[in-house]
Amino acid sequence: MLSRRSVFALPALAAASPSPRTRNWTPLLELSTTPGAAVARIERGRLAWAEYIGVRKSGEPDAIDAGTRFAAASLTKPATACLALQLTDAKTLDLDRPLHHYLPFADNDRARRVTARHVLSHSTGFPNWRNEQGQKLECEFEPGTQFGYSGEGYYLLSQVLEKLAGQSYSSLMQERVFKPLGMAASTVDELKPEASDRATPHTRRGKPRPHFSPPAPSPGKEVLPNNRIPNAAASLWTTIPDYVRFLTHAFERADWFEPRTRINPALSWGMGWGLERHAGSLWCWHWGDNPGFKNIVLCRPGRRDGLLVFTNGDNGRALYEAIARQVLGDGHPAFLWI
Repeated sequence: MLSRRSVFALPALAAASPSPRTRNWTPLLELSTTPGAAVARIERGRLAWAEYIGVRKSGEPDAIDAGTRFAAASLTKPATACLALQLTDAKTLDLDRPLHHYLPFADNDRARRVTARHVLSHSTGFPNWRNEQGQKLECEFEPGTQFGYSGEGYYLLSQVLEKLAGQSYSSLMQERVFKPLGMAASTVDELKPEASDRATPHTRRGKPRPHFSPPAPSPGKEVLPNNRIPNAAASLWTTIPDYVRFLTHAFERADWFEPRTRINPALSWGMGWGLERHAGSLWCWHWGDNPGFKNIVLCRPGRRDGLLVFTNGDNGRALYEAIARQVLGDGHPAFLWI
């Protein structure tokens, strides 16, 4: 239950006076040409406050609110990690068994050694995405030896999970993640632009972006994983209350937040999460970056607190970083790396 709520809309439609935070942040939307944002603060494992600022679509009056669904982009990955760890707990998936043993896909020794643990810790050696027809999925380095961010790894892992569980990735997410956590508004399937509760993506100039629909398969031409929906790396649509439910659940699993892959002296990767050491605490973080949607989550799992920001514009990173600095303070190493 949201303890505070603010809505930015046209003055004639405003239902209540905006909070001090909304009054402070509303000018930042104009400066960043970002039509809307949703911000949540978690404290002691609960939602302390949420702010809903701006509109779902530029030039239209529908305000961002608690029911607005945003494209979470790569914030999908921690939710997919949650599914994988559930199936590990159920003895369905072995994190250290090569994925090739479950679903033969590789024609080279390195790729045959990639495991689910490598995927979740971004140490597969796979590229982020393949962009050319016929391009093989190959490792750029020995799996487990260094960091290399990869959406391809998550997509491959979802195919393995489908085979092991005998269900589609979408149904697995619904049954094992969304329903148990009460995330009723969340989906990894395509959300059509006609959906009344959907935020619209916008360009850096604040103009609405066209809706992305996955291309249809054609003879002799495969649809590359980056263009497929559902997509275990990037296709989640969710709301602030739903993703806060997910985050408070994530705090319960200490094994998510054990450093697995080193990035630099301040940053590493755990099981589905980026990790940073800052101001004497361990923080988990992840960013989301789809066309027209820029998002961030920064939390201290040990203290069960953090910040979540969704935006619906290509300049959203500048906006969420400004908000994070105001709420959490300066100096987070993650912002120097993203």
